[in-house]
Amino acid sequence: MGRASGPFSFQPKFFLLKRHKLLRKGCCFILASSQTKEHEMPLTLFKYWTYQFFSPGVLAKKKYEAFKKILVADRQAHVYMAQIEEIYYDQKDVDCFRVQQIYDKLSKSVKEMVDALMELAPLKYGNLKDYYKKIDFYCRFLMEPKYYDIGPPFVLFSGNEKDSISNNLVGGKGYNLFRLTNDLKLPVPKFFIITTHAFFYLLECLDLVPVLKKELSQVDISDPESLEAASESIRAHFRSVEFPLPLELEIKKAVQNNFPGSQDTKFSVRSSAVAEDSSSSFAGQYLSVLGVGFSGLLRSYKKVVESKYMPNSIYYRVKKGFCDLETPMAVIVQEMIEPLCAGVIYSRDPENPINDNICIYSAEGQGEKVVSGKVRPVQISVNRKTMEVQGGPYLCTGFNETIAVKLANWIMETEKNFGGPVDMEWCLDKEHGLQVLQARPLVIKQAINNLEKKKEKRLPKAPFLKGGKTASRGCAVGAAFKVRSRSDLFSVPKGAILVSRTAPPDFVMVFDRIVAMVTDEGSPASHCASVAREMGIPYICGLKDAYSKLDSGTTYSVDADKCSIYLGRISDCQPCGERPCDIKEEERPISVMLKQLLNLACHLGLVDPNSKDFRPEGCRSLHDIIRLVHETAMKEMFALGRKGGITGKGTKRLKDGLPLLFYVLDVGGGISDEAGNLENITIDHITSVPMVAFWKGLTDPSIKWSEAEHFAWGDYDNIMLAGGVMSKDSAQLSSYAVLAHDYMNLNVRFGYHFVQIDALCTNEPENNYISFRFSGGGGSPEGRLLRTQFLVFILQRLGFEASSTGELVDGRIKKVSKERAINILEEIGRLVGATRLMDMYLKPEINVKSLAEDFLRGRSDFSTVV
Repeated sequence: MGRASGPFSFQPKFFLLKRHKLLRKGCCFILASSQTKEHEMPLTLFKYWTYQFFSPGVLAKKKYEAFKKILVADRQAHVYMAQIEEIYYDQKDVDCFRVQQIYDKLSKSVKEMVDALMELAPLKYGNLKDYYKKIDFYCRFLMEPKYYDIGPPFVLFSGNEKDSISNNLVGGKGYNLFRLTNDLKLPVPKFFIITTHAFFYLLECLDLVPVLKKELSQVDISDPESLEAASESIRAHFRSVEFPLPLELEIKKAVQNNFPGSQDTKFSVRSSAVAEDSSSSFAGQYLSVLGVGFSGLLRSYKKVVESKYMPNSIYYRVKKGFCDLETPMAVIVQEMIEPLCAGVIYSRDPENPINDNICIYSAEGQGEKVVSGKVRPVQISVNRKTMEVQGGPYLCTGFNETIAVKLANWIMETEKNFGGPVDMEWCLDKEHGLQVLQARPLVIKQAINNLEKKKEKRLPKAPFLKGGKTASRGCAVGAAFKVRSRSDLFSVPKGAILVSRTAPPDFVMVFDRIVAMVTDEGSPASHCASVAREMGIPYICGLKDAYSKLDSGTTYSVDADKCSIYLGRISDCQPCGERPCDIKEEERPISVMLKQLLNLACHLGLVDPNSKDFRPEGCRSLHDIIRLVHETAMKEMFALGRKGGITGKGTKRLKDGLPLLFYVLDVGGGISDEAGNLENITIDHITSVPMVAFWKGLTDPSIKWSEAEHFAWGDYDNIMLAGGVMSKDSAQLSSYAVLAHDYMNLNVRFGYHFVQIDALCTNEPENNYISFRFSGGGGSPEGRLLRTQFLVFILQRLGFEASSTGELVDGRIKKVSKERAINILEEIGRLVGATRLMDMYLKPEINVKSLAEDFLRGRSDFSTVV
């Protein structure tokens, strides 16, 4: 699918059911927004203007309620963004459903902020909701599975042309089978594949996706008990629902058409999930059911699909960074071969991949014994250049040097076709001869790098134990921990050396806890060895009596390169460099998705509130919207009641000895209940924390107040010039405050200048802030400019980001503790009182910084500065 550059030029094409749903949701934002403008917005504006003209006190309360919603949602949004960033930057091992769950909460918080802003300022930013919906749509698109089809074909046959086959349709193992049969023309037992479309159809019919989201979003793969619980819940749901009849009929029809006389045929039913048998092998993580009759096919199919949610399978997939729905399960149904002997062949030696040996591992009967790690198979080597065969003995009649060379030639052809080292499962029987069962890439890059970087170790001459085979190279030091049964996995401590008799695939669940592994049985050809190599776990297999001779809790040094174990801590056995389980970002699908998601959700581009781009049209991420809403809300509250004050119903006049006409409005816990129906109150009735602090500074005894009341001469002159008459007690000349218990929005007017303060003072420092604005004056231009410099200097010393434009001063301080905010507000109160007439006294020859230092030392009277 092509994508244009930039999120707002992206025009995706959708073909799948879930994409259609998402597209409808995303593209309908234009219709929804137009409906909002035609229906919701007029109603909102009607209420707004009704409150503005007839009940400004109610309007202030509603604005504050909306402002509180914004603050709460803002705090939550930042938490959710931090969680997403933590998953990405720390490469947390979580399922993609966990990311979706966090994103859903983030998106909900941002929507609440946008909606609350519409309540706070319905006249502005009406198109912000459209930008939120657009960005939200793209974010959700990123997290959706790229392939989700519940339509036919449900079954594909081995005779299908490979051009009609894709990995997404038949899974990794199935796709490789088509390469073996169509490209290489190798003998492969007859098969058909139940596709990933059938898997998705099954999820939809059984309503499994909600169950997967619930369980996988919460699973902690580092905790075996959490893995077990999530796995059991999902698989129990599988077992509790009936198999869809259409799918059942399709599978039965496929068997009858592809296998004449199928009633007597035995089948192997094996997994073929997307990403399986690729650079991530998923070796042994899913179930294979062998010797299945016609009547047991459906049951076996369901078991294989269910095995996708075994604890070890969940662990491996999440550890590799794959999303669940990006790894759907196809299933191979193949004619069963009863072999004389079987095994695995490697195009490169897993123990020493830089030599020229092709390695063949074999055992009598089914090859399952080899890959399961239950036996120590016989090893045969074939030189890649000379085709010389070494090793043995040959385990069955018919397997000879000629067969070994044939297998070697086959795997070299396969290696060329696959573009790198491979391993292949094979079998030999009387009727069919030599057959290939499957092939996949062999992950040995890290082993080669280790060998190339290897330095000679200085080790004691006599190891405590020596022998076995190198299943995965490397060195490690740790305390031994014996695993007697699967239940012991729940107790494996961090940094342990896992010691066991065998190595079943579910040991993978604790690979992030152990530093090495040693087993009595097993071979480098086992599934567990494959995963150990992928994840960089040093592993010695087939070391007879290791389980009985190594003691739990005792520290050992394991050198898997030399198949040696030493007692105690040997410095040269410490691992060096990165382990392959520390997968690089670009190799983890979840990291690739998260990187794009961070750009659309968490990247902050709107950093300058004064920029021309600081508007809805400039938003390119949810974080931009969060920033825009927060800053806009602050400005709206800062300017609350600027026109006409807030006098009216609900307001009270504050009379407390100062020559100010001061009105206050309580919007939530700002005035005590004792004030009741009083029209005039004192500061003792105020319970607003920031207001009490500010008033304490404003009424500091060191401030000298004249007896004359203030007067806003600018407003008076304007009205007189217009031919009107206004009382000096008019609300237009008043100071006022909107108060809550932890909030204050204050406008103080002194003659020709005014002060605006907006402050939030809570127990949560992340929310706290103080905004300060000062403008105007009645003194000379030089005096006003000097007072501006004085104010900026003081604010900066108090920790504000402060600047001035002409005689306008702006300052803001954020994320301070409640105690610190109270102290600052007291100083601001004293500053407002001390500077109200300062522009009248200041002269160019006066040292403003020296006066500012005096203020910080406690001086509040500057009437004698000359």
